[in-house]
Amino acid sequence: ARWQLESGWASESNSSDEQSMPTDATLLQLEPKATAAEMLVAMAFSTDHDRGRDTRSIGVDRVTVTEAGDQAWAEVLRLEPTSEGERRERPVLGMLDASVGLAHLGDSPKGVVMVQVAASEDRGDSWSELVPLEESGKVFGHIRPVWSAKGQLSWARLNGTVEICTASDVLPDPSAAT
Repeated sequence: ARWQLESGWASESNSSDEQSMPTDATLLQLEPKATAAEMLVAMAFSTDHDRGRDTRSIGVDRVTVTEAGDQAWAEVLRLEPTSEGERRERPVLGMLDASVGLAHLGDSPKGVVMVQVAASEDRGDSWSELVPLEESGKVFGHIRPVWSAKGQLSWARLNGTVEICTASDVLPDPSAAT
């Protein structure tokens, strides 16, 4: 759903009308086209309306905004829970050249918080399988991961003291190809 000053909340502009309780939206501006701006929007949401926030999914939409301000939304990725009680929260998008990464925190039914990543080498048109980066159970579930301008992903965990973890090989670097 999105807010419009003239008409209030408008869910028909979103490609996934069954979504409810959207949270943690993150935007990634792609290079603008001649007549339109293009971005990716990721957010967590519920699709199980009987259970509400007990199950959470992540969706990524491509949003094109014309010079006239018209918006076109198209879903390019959806990560659903794979088991009862699983949650996906706190998505964050990052980019290195044409490679886009989606990182998020996943909660297992047993309450273990994990950092998980999916990547795209074509600006979000297709995506890799979901890859777990941290499954120790010590990841801070309320702190969103962060992408650097160089495509590195960082997150926080508690291992007696607070630690900042970094993965530098998450997104393919086209300049490193030989």
